[in-house]
Amino acid sequence: MKEQQQKKALVAGTLVLDIIPIFDKGSSANERVTSGGTVYLKGIQTALGGVVGNTGVALHQLGAEVCLFSRIGGDAFSELTESRLKQTGCRYVVPRVEEMNTSSSLIIAPPGGDRMILHNRGASQRYAAEDIPEGLLTENDLLHFGYPTGMSCMYADQGETLSAIFARAKRLSLGTSMDTSFPGVDTPSATADWRGILKKTLPFVDVFLPSYEELVMLLHRDRYLSMREQFPEMRMRDILDDALVAGMADELLGMGAGMIVIKCGIAGAYFKSADRARLTQMGKLMPDDLSSWADREVWIPSLYVEHVYSTNGAGDTFVAGFLQGLLLGGSLAQTAGLAAGSAASRLESTSGSAGIPRCSEIEKRLQKGWVMETFPLNGWQDTQEGILKQRI
Repeated sequence: MKEQQQKKALVAGTLVLDIIPIFDKGSSANERVTSGGTVYLKGIQTALGGVVGNTGVALHQLGAEVCLFSRIGGDAFSELTESRLKQTGCRYVVPRVEEMNTSSSLIIAPPGGDRMILHNRGASQRYAAEDIPEGLLTENDLLHFGYPTGMSCMYADQGETLSAIFARAKRLSLGTSMDTSFPGVDTPSATADWRGILKKTLPFVDVFLPSYEELVMLLHRDRYLSMREQFPEMRMRDILDDALVAGMADELLGMGAGMIVIKCGIAGAYFKSADRARLTQMGKLMPDDLSSWADREVWIPSLYVEHVYSTNGAGDTFVAGFLQGLLLGGSLAQTAGLAAGSAASRLESTSGSAGIPRCSEIEKRLQKGWVMETFPLNGWQDTQEGILKQRI
């Protein structure tokens, strides 16, 4: 793909200040869990999270021209969030809402233990349909929005606000994409009518990129709960169901989406697209070579990483790579390779999004024969198109 960027992206939605205690790998488990005791840390880091802080910044690192849009509160965390935004080098627009908190998370991930996130919802999770300035929309080619599953304003009104945001972008001829987050299990979001919300929204969404676990929870809650009871560790090798993945993709395409990309962790991602007529409605994001995109069903395998530093943000970075491929006018095979390579680069990065290389560097590694992860994909075989796999 030519790296000369012609199309611009606006990434909007959740922006979170992540506060991350850094544990000493030599500390004992007893020291970490003792109630009332003191745990001595190697340090405390802060980082940007949410779709704006992860996908938006990753797009910028890959070489895209990006504008970040969200909101911050009137608390002390707002200053730290804006300071981190300045360090990214991205253009950003983040109005301050004085009476609200800044969205923030305390991420506790001790070595050898399970990660726990303590999240404080705030200003970035309160949106009205007209909050994104029209000027920002008209000067960009793509609106990427996330995560409605973490915003009560997006499901409390049965999707009216969410669908209005995307319908407005489509009226202005933008391409649109959406990502979700896990809604929880016993939360108001988990029990909301997401099937109904998606039916309203997906006719205006060109590319929908949820994760497998999220999607099962949103569309088949009872099945998710049964899955979790049977396989508490929720390892992809145990829970991935090819027929379920394909069935959910078909249902979502039937609701009106243009492309479905279901992220499946170490297994990679499943891609299925609508027909040529639907893809011609993608506005400024419409691929140049529709024949390589329309009516396709492929598997995008993940790429091997020898040393995984952190899985945090890998899914969002996959999304960034996929969107960058579309922005650059790449084929499906080129875009899939860039998405998988971007995610792998984030997994091996010791500096989060800052360690993601430009897409030209990822393409060089792919051309040299980047090894694919050895995940058993029964019923799929290699193609002559990059890393893509097709049904046997």
